[in-house]
Amino acid sequence: MQISNNLSTPNYLSRENIAREMGFKFNDINEILSNDMGHGMTFSKYARLDDKERAREYDRYDHSLTGFVKGEGEPRVSILGKLMGYDDSFSKDEIDELKKFIDDSGALGLERNPAFEPKGIFKDPLNSKKLSVDDFIDQFANKKILSFIAFGGSKTAELLDSDMSVDEFKGKWAKFALNERFGLELDEELAKETINSINDLEAQNEEEKKEKKFTPIQVTKKSQTYKLEADERFKELYKFIKSEFDSGKSMFEILEKVAKLKVDKTA
Repeated sequence: MQISNNLSTPNYLSRENIAREMGFKFNDINEILSNDMGHGMTFSKYARLDDKERAREYDRYDHSLTGFVKGEGEPRVSILGKLMGYDDSFSKDEIDELKKFIDDSGALGLERNPAFEPKGIFKDPLNSKKLSVDDFIDQFANKKILSFIAFGGSKTAELLDSDMSVDEFKGKWAKFALNERFGLELDEELAKETINSINDLEAQNEEEKKEKKFTPIQVTKKSQTYKLEADERFKELYKFIKSEFDSGKSMFEILEKVAKLKVDKTA
């Protein structure tokens, strides 16, 4: 850029001349800042918004992994948005539980573009292929071009960008994680029912701990009917899940073993 020599110092430093020297076809820098960005947004308005507002009001139209479902229409908080705290109806305990579920799967980050892997051209401060939810949010959430290069068109982005129910997401994520990590196929409905059974077993354990703590008399186990347990065809599967749970196996260790059983739910 060549600077004009015929301008006095005060005039040269005016907003109009700064804009002109930068190559803009505007007489006033204010015109640049008020220029329409599309979707009813201007540069000046965008600059005043916080990250959540930018994602909701503008970024979601053209970018994925913003915390809102990508596209036109009313803004809808995505699964990633829930994890980022954008959904006021989704409690901190629910956020922590969903983060733990994804972290335990060990699948977040596995679909990353090879350029972002430990020896890729982009610096990976964690030097690790898989990411925790918090690390993923820090590195890629609402990073626009960066998130597109790393995860554009991936199953990871598709699932995190959706506004499906948390239960449905867990079933789909479990199916994805087992296939991505071990090459195993697991029926989505069976994954959801297995997860629900494990959650019920965890809840039952918590109830029993509370009863033992506050009730001096002997505790009698409550009778509960689980979907898998109630179905005659899957009583043995439920017994297997409970046995693995009682032995201290994690949710995804149990899901992996269930997938290896190759249970046919259509039989």
